[in-house]
Amino acid sequence: MTATQVFNIAMNLIGYNDINGEISGEAEIKKNALVKIQMIYQELFRAEGRTETLPVLSSMNDELKLNDDTVRDVMPYGVAMLMAQSEGDGDNQSLMAALYNQKKARLTRMESGITDIFGGES
Repeated sequence: MTATQVFNIAMNLIGYNDINGEISGEAEIKKNALVKIQMIYQELFRAEGRTETLPVLSSMNDELKLNDDTVRDVMPYGVAMLMAQSEGDGDNQSLMAALYNQKKARLTRMESGITDIFGGES
C-alpha cells in the first residue's frame, strides 16, 4: 500500500471527502500530508519491533514497508488524527487519537508476545 492510499483512507475516516470522493481543500490538506504520514510510519515501524534504520518517504507514491495489517488497520487512524489536529478539528482528532492508540497498543502487545490470562494474545 502507498502513502497516498493511506491518506485517502484517513480522509474517509474523518469525513473530509465530498459525495464524489474528492477531498475538499485538497491542495491545502495535502501540503503537509507526507510529513504527517512519515511521523506515523516511523512510529509504527518501531512498534512492529523493527530495528533497521527508520524508513524515509520521498513521495506519496512510496510503498510502505510495514505489515499489511498495520498499514490497513492502524496507520490510517494515526494519519487521520494528525490531519484533524492540523485542521483544528478537535472532535475528529480526539476520536482518531483514541482509536489509533487502542489499535497501536494491540499491535505492540502482539509484537512483544504478551498473552492474556486465558493463553491468547491480548
